Amino acid sequence: MVLVLALAVGSARSAAGAAPQVETFRFAAGPFVVIRLDTFSGAIKVETDSQPEVRIQVITTEQVGGTPAARSPVETVRTSAGQDSGEIRVKVQLDGRPPRWSLQSWPRVDVAIRVTVPATCALDLTTAEGEIQLGELDGTARVSTGRGLIFCRQAGVRLEAVTGAGDIVVSRSKGDVTLRTERGSIRVGSVHGRAELINRSGNVDVLVARGGLWAKAEAGDIEAGFPRILAGSYHVETAGGNIALAFDPESSVRLEARSVWGKVTSKLPFHAVEGKLTSRRFTGTLNAGEVTVSARADGGHVRVESRPDPHLLTPND
Repeated sequence: MVLVLALAVGSARSAAGAAPQVETFRFAAGPFVVIRLDTFSGAIKVETDSQPEVRIQVITTEQVGGTPAARSPVETVRTSAGQDSGEIRVKVQLDGRPPRWSLQSWPRVDVAIRVTVPATCALDLTTAEGEIQLGELDGTARVSTGRGLIFCRQAGVRLEAVTGAGDIVVSRSKGDVTLRTERGSIRVGSVHGRAELINRSGNVDVLVARGGLWAKAEAGDIEAGFPRILAGSYHVETAGGNIALAFDPESSVRLEARSVWGKVTSKLPFHAVEGKLTSRRFTGTLNAGEVTVSARADGGHVRVESRPDPHLLTPND
């Protein structure tokens, strides 16, 4: 049985603009429900709890100082929501927008969406403009915004996040992450799966990637940490910045590093296989050299630091 409740709350307009309009939707749902949410604009915030239901609030507010119109802007925002078996679909759109409009002819509105879901559900969230905040997830999530921050406190099995302009911050991930930004920075804590991090214009910083790493920054620096026991494949490259790699001194690593204009340096005792340190090309092994890490910095330096595996220092991570 599916329970759907929609409630709209509003009030008369005042000199400062219309009061917020709030629509609330509730769906009875199991732990593995899929939520697909698409909005023309607005911030999305997702929190999790143990209740067997999904709760969604769409809050619409007219921006103060908007040009008066015969129809209140909040009334032009239309939300449709429904459930088909294990999938919940929500769409927020600006109803009746003319083909050509400007800020002077069409008052702007602010939209905020609050979602509460079981931690194991799957998320598919899209906003044309606005930040996305995610709580502690166990399931999969795919999120995208045309412009805005993406923040995740804990990613679950898999997280795919894309922003056209904005930072991506993931504090911790239980599984794999694929993160892309056109303009901003990518900052990631501990990833227990594989990390794919791509930045067109900005820096990439990952504390530790345990299941493999593919990181690329076209116009920024990369800082990457590695676990004591490496698994998977590791490749780091930047077109116009520096690369800093941090290895546990007890790791078994084969480093293949090159720089077009800079140098390769290391504070760890790598055994040279080809080339030499402080030159542009260096291949060397640390301990048995079992897992290969390749690094290429076309416009900067490759620097290797010594740092113990942070997981061994903080077992609860």
